[in-house]
Amino acid sequence: MDVRSPGPEGPEMEWKLRLPRGDRIAATLAAFANGCGGTVLIGVQDSGAVIGVPAPADVEAEVRRVSRSLLDPPLELALSRRSCDSRVVVVVRVAPARAPVSVLRGGERVIFLRDGSSTRRATRAEAGLLARGSHAGTRLDDPAFRILAAVRGTSPPTVTAIAKAVKTGRRGARRILVRLMQAGLVMERGSGRFWVTPRGHRRVARRRRGH
Repeated sequence: MDVRSPGPEGPEMEWKLRLPRGDRIAATLAAFANGCGGTVLIGVQDSGAVIGVPAPADVEAEVRRVSRSLLDPPLELALSRRSCDSRVVVVVRVAPARAPVSVLRGGERVIFLRDGSSTRRATRAEAGLLARGSHAGTRLDDPAFRILAAVRGTSPPTVTAIAKAVKTGRRGARRILVRLMQAGLVMERGSGRFWVTPRGHRRVARRRRGH
């Protein structure tokens, strides 16, 4: 990976200037694991400028400690270092988990998800959807995949904006969105905005790999 141009922050990428406190980095790691995996770059500003970290070994040790002590189940993380003009960035790669990963917080287990470029706590319905696993056999045609991609890439992801992105009518877009929600690939918020579930991200990842 070239840390000078790692790609924008999003469902599979997060930049951190410094390692956050334990529960916050635990939430990010769990959210990636509950989706289609992801990468955390530690030593990169929000602008994308590479600053580096002064003690990469300490950062790596703390990330491993967080995984062991704050995540259930603990994650097997792939840690590496990248140099840019003598500045060292710690790269943390998270693979998608087979079962939901929780953050141990105040005696409870909390599920976190990636929602665009942010990490948030899952609702009860979302946690239940994640626990039920994926429906790999759900077949999607090309229009459905285009809508799914539009939900990922449109801001704000409303029916009108999604329909415009794929050059179709609102009624047709809404009909496909209903199918995607029934398949557990998309969910709708009360604000009328849609987001791609971890199951949806995994379907997109499989599509990219040609499966």
